Order: sequence, then structure tokens, then C-alpha cells
Amino acid sequence: MRKDPRFVTRDQVLLEVAGRNDLRLTWMSDISKGGLFVRSNDDVPLRAAVTVYIRTPDGDLSLDAEVVHAIPGVGVGLQLINLTPERREAIHAYVEGLAERLDGGADQQAGPAHRPEDVVRAMQVFLRGFEAEDLYGAVGAEPTASDVDLTKRLKSLGKLFESSPDALPPAMVARAHHARSLLRRVSALLKDPSRRLDYDLQHGHVYAERRIALAGGARAVENIRERWHRTFPERVRQAEKNAADAIRAINRLDLEGALTAGEAALEDDPFNLELREVIREWQHRADQRQVPLRKGSRKSA
Repeated sequence: MRKDPRFVTRDQVLLEVAGRNDLRLTWMSDISKGGLFVRSNDDVPLRAAVTVYIRTPDGDLSLDAEVVHAIPGVGVGLQLINLTPERREAIHAYVEGLAERLDGGADQQAGPAHRPEDVVRAMQVFLRGFEAEDLYGAVGAEPTASDVDLTKRLKSLGKLFESSPDALPPAMVARAHHARSLLRRVSALLKDPSRRLDYDLQHGHVYAERRIALAGGARAVENIRERWHRTFPERVRQAEKNAADAIRAINRLDLEGALTAGEAALEDDPFNLELREVIREWQHRADQRQVPLRKGSRKSA
């Protein structure tokens, strides 16, 4: 279903259509003649520069335009100033079914404007996540996201938050400013590997085995372990007690007891590579002897 073109910001117009048949109507009546009428209750000054984004399921195209006449409280007439032969042919081929996609060429701008309601919704999700101290949920990323992927997501969200500032509902303006400020703080934290690690450990995003695999060596793992020890000294003390229990058990030839205590120690000291190696050895011996383990004694770190 075709939607009438509308202003989404003071200088951006969005024409959203369901497909080539809908676009054909506007093409024949307006665009092919070099102009477009946009209804608007707001006053738009003459000669104002406007970008018209045409959004279809099969691609987008942008056109530069200029306000050439205005009817207060009704709308404005736009003159399309870069409707080149190539763009004309691209639109014509699409609406006539000669091209599968709408493609304006390599000089196209970076995509259509975001709708204000999409910006508001994203800001609300972000603020709820921030208030719940769930930064990954706030920015729409997984805790296991790579630094590169997370940076891309933060950059994309930043662009979204900066779009449509003049079209936001009045009640959202102050919260939008607050959301942008908080996003800058969150981005600074999550883009800093050291600060991100602190946040992850404090909020239960441990993924010890994955971090060990990606660390690139024992020294890097030891650095993570040192950070863990500073963050959770009480858990480390408990790990030491459980490790001592494991040693006493193995000295009694109680392999099952040693594994149980060792696993408990690893829960509280998950980056202890030496302990992991000892537990693997004990588990290998248990498998060879077919020693049954109590249900629930094996936990993943």
C-alpha cells in the first residue's frame, strides 16, 4: 500500500511504497515531471534544500530537491534538482518491470531517513536496558560479540539516535538528549577492552572457556585471572578451600571426591589453567576406571 510522501525531519522526505505498481502512480503523476508535492502542517521556507528518499521492498533511491512553493498549513511543492537521465532510467525500468531492483547508482546517499517512531522505540529500549544495568541488552548486542561487531553496533545506534532530532515528540526531546549522553558513556566503556572485561565479570558474562580459547596464551589468561581475583576475592578464597579439599581427597585415593571439590573450586576460580589441567587429568583417570560421578557434580565454567 502506497503512503503519501511525508517529512520525517525538516530536510528529509520519505516516500514509502509497497512495490513497483505503487511507485508507478507517483512516477507518472509527479516524479517524471520533475516535482513532488508533500503535505505538511509545518512552515517550510522557500528554497530550502530537501532530500527525498524513495523506499521500496526492492531497493532505495534518493533525490535532491528544493522547495519552490508552499501553501501554509497544507504542504510544499518540491523541484527535483538531480533527476539525471540515469536516475530517470532507473525508476522507469523498475516501475515497468524491466529491472528487478530500484538502483540509483554508486553516487547514492547512505540510505533513507529513520522514522521518528523507530528512533523513539530504540531510545526507550536503550534507556530500559541502561536502568537495569544490562548494557548489552540496551544496545542490542550479545555479550559474546567481538570488539569489531560491537563497535559497528554502537556506531549504528549512535547514528540512529542522532537522526530525526527535530521530528521527535516534544515529550521525548529531553529523554532523547539524555539517551544520547548515556550512549556516549556506554560506548566509551564497551569500546575499552579493559573496562569491558571488568563490566563482563561483574555482571556474570564470564564465558571462561571461550575467553581462554581467544586469549592467545597463558600470560593473557593470567591477566584475566588477576582481574577476576581483584573483583571476587571472597570467591577466590572459597576456591582455595575447595582446591585444598580436592588435594586431600586425591591423597585418600577418593577420585570422585577430588573431582567434585575441584569442580567447585573451578567455579570460583574459572581462569585457573593449572586447576583445569589437573581436573582434566583426574577426569581421564575416572573415565578409565569408570568411576561414577554424583549427578550434578560436573558444572561448566
